[in-house]
Amino acid sequence: MTRSMYLCNLDHVPATIQEKYLPLSATEIVYAYTPMMRWENEFPLLFHPLFADDIAVAPPADYGTGGGLYALAENGITALRVLYDFIQTHQSTLLDDPTAFQVAREKLFRYLDERMKQRFFRLAPWGEAVDDALPVDGHLSEAVVLKGSIEANNAIIVRAIAANDPSLLNECPFLGERTFRQYLNERVYDYGWALIRSSVNPFILDVFSENGLKGMKDTLGEVIVPAEYDTIGEFFMTEALAVVSKQGKWGYMNRRGVEVVPCVYDRADDFEYAYGTVTLDGKFGVVDQNGQTIIPTVYDDGHLLDHDLFAVKQGDEWAILDASGEVLLPFQPAGDIIAIRDTEGRSYFQVEKEHGEKLFFTHRMKPLPVEVTDKVTVAEEYYIVTRGETTALLDAGGETLLPFAQQRFHWMHELSAFAVTVARKTGLYAPKHGWLTDTVYSNIASLYTPEHSERYAVVYHGMKAGLLAVKEQPHWVLPVAYSRCCYLKKGFIGYSTAETSWGIVRADGTIVTDTIFEYLDGKMGNIPDGVAIGLKDGEMVTIAEDGTTTPMSPQAVVAALEGVTNIALLKVLRAAKKAIAPHQEQQNPNKS
Repeated sequence: MTRSMYLCNLDHVPATIQEKYLPLSATEIVYAYTPMMRWENEFPLLFHPLFADDIAVAPPADYGTGGGLYALAENGITALRVLYDFIQTHQSTLLDDPTAFQVAREKLFRYLDERMKQRFFRLAPWGEAVDDALPVDGHLSEAVVLKGSIEANNAIIVRAIAANDPSLLNECPFLGERTFRQYLNERVYDYGWALIRSSVNPFILDVFSENGLKGMKDTLGEVIVPAEYDTIGEFFMTEALAVVSKQGKWGYMNRRGVEVVPCVYDRADDFEYAYGTVTLDGKFGVVDQNGQTIIPTVYDDGHLLDHDLFAVKQGDEWAILDASGEVLLPFQPAGDIIAIRDTEGRSYFQVEKEHGEKLFFTHRMKPLPVEVTDKVTVAEEYYIVTRGETTALLDAGGETLLPFAQQRFHWMHELSAFAVTVARKTGLYAPKHGWLTDTVYSNIASLYTPEHSERYAVVYHGMKAGLLAVKEQPHWVLPVAYSRCCYLKKGFIGYSTAETSWGIVRADGTIVTDTIFEYLDGKMGNIPDGVAIGLKDGEMVTIAEDGTTTPMSPQAVVAALEGVTNIALLKVLRAAKKAIAPHQEQQNPNKS
């Protein structure tokens, strides 16, 4: 199993090992920590001296957010410095590149001296968090084995330094068949500095200035992008690229500091919806976040309309293109094309003609017969148009489904239908089917179901409710004669005539049981051997698809009703617990 080693510096230890260290006052502990290293499958030998002090071990807590190996940071840094001094003293024997070692050493100890402000080092051999199920000992055995390995290697390091004999380092068990020199000079470690860099998020860079130009550094202060840009723009939250400029030309850089779009354009705008609009020699074009030109710089003007749609100008004509360059709305004489967004952020389009004339188009690029003063709301594939005191419903093709009248529309996504209210009475209209009910009801709501294929409208008339199945063939499941409905299982609905009077009906309208239950719960379709559980004549039962019932065991009752507040159910729950109690006492006769 691949697992990271996670090293950090922090100001606290788990309660299980606190007695090992001098206590800190509550004001000294702020639960601060600094990530130091994230390394795959090993704790590199070069950092073993960080745990040269007496190591304490604690199992992981909260799925890896605590626990591991702990040691005092100050003593560990001192031990590591002694090892690096020893390596430098014997550089002719141990180093392939003394200059690179010196550079790495300086950066490493500057980092440790400036940033390691907390009292402890923590090493988690299971990474930052444990994703899989914890073994019986909570990974404690892994930590104990790693502790023993670190101690064995540190003992060899201490002996080699005391004897002033670098050849003894080859005896470190960690090395296996390698020599210490071979291991030390492996490029992947960069003499220890790569271990620190492993904790750096490569996407977090800070802009810095030098000699009037801008570059970027990582969180360790290392220069990732030299100071050679006149401008480095902002990385907006959802965008991969930021605009940059140098020597009067513009392009784009990604979050790692790579110039993805070369600085060759006369102008470049901030990225939006993963696209950047650019100008070259007075011509408009579009690039994507991979640096590809998706709309060539051949248009006289242009701008982003919405997500992956663009308005472009050629001569005195404007058109709408998609991200592949396909023309969706043909070129036509106009002053501009703009996107108009409703309150939900959905768009339709306005073409500004001569003499103030405006034409409107749906998101399907079909003429939308509306006026400038109309209020338009987009409901997925449909348009609710309010004109004065009247409202109409149009489809994405611009066709009128329901003409202007004094009516209100409420889109019900779950039903793919509109609740239409006229003179305080409501009906249900599905564009694919037409009117499903007359506008004579007091309210219409959707019944929640986890099954997308099952859609039901609860139709209210005063205090009474009925149920309408909104499917390819809509039909009434229950007439408007009941008080409540609830989803039980695919194809089965609960209905009631009073608060404590429930029955079951199939989705086709077939009554399975009369209202003989005081309580009914389908657990959203998760009753293994039935449709629902219910309370009947003071007893909890499981109800089968044919309506027959089977008494539940006391254990099943407790599991099903734990946490209920209903008085009748609490009485049943207490009885079930009382029935279980003697059995538990027989299993635990010595429990006081």
